[in-house]
Amino acid sequence: MARLPVIGGDEDYWGNVLVEFLEVEHDSDGTHKIHKIRDDDDDTCFETERSADEDIVRAKAGGQDVFYGYNDGIFELVKQSGASMKMSANQTIQNTVWTKLAFDSYDWDIQGEVDTTNNRFTATRAGKYLLCGCISFEANSNGVRHFKIMLNGSTRLTAIRIGAAPAYETTVIFNYITQLDAGDYVEFHAFQTSGGDLAVMNDITRAMVVKIF
Repeated sequence: MARLPVIGGDEDYWGNVLVEFLEVEHDSDGTHKIHKIRDDDDDTCFETERSADEDIVRAKAGGQDVFYGYNDGIFELVKQSGASMKMSANQTIQNTVWTKLAFDSYDWDIQGEVDTTNNRFTATRAGKYLLCGCISFEANSNGVRHFKIMLNGSTRLTAIRIGAAPAYETTVIFNYITQLDAGDYVEFHAFQTSGGDLAVMNDITRAMVVKIF
């Protein structure tokens, strides 16, 4: 165990003892080491203060920063699963026909879980996920507007039905928390009974999926 030299002892090797003691808290250039709890190869660890008085706690796993804790009590899950899905163009919804919404793009996708070909979000890891967003139909005062979220193509998680707005676009706002297992995917569907085709407006329509724990 590292220790300070003993006065009157360690006469011939006190310098080595002192260096061993100092190396516990200092790098070879004399600066303080980052305080860590780490594994053998140092790629998974908790650490504090990468620079003097930084006052940030970090966690790494496999060399990837995964958590920041700040001195104001705010914490950040750096790579937490989540995405905001959008459509690249308006989409026509036929009268009385359930239609999967063509979420073929995204505003952000932290873990690469948006499938822009199949218009779905696929969970990488199991957990509780918040699904939220809005679906905006073009203005038409006739009929009703429906929306549903489907799990793995066959299980309905939730559905919403509202009457058409009398003069403006009709917007369905949704939020739902569900369990997703690794590999589960969710898709979003729309339906309307205006009597003719209606467009879902891509500039407003979004579907967000965020892992909350």
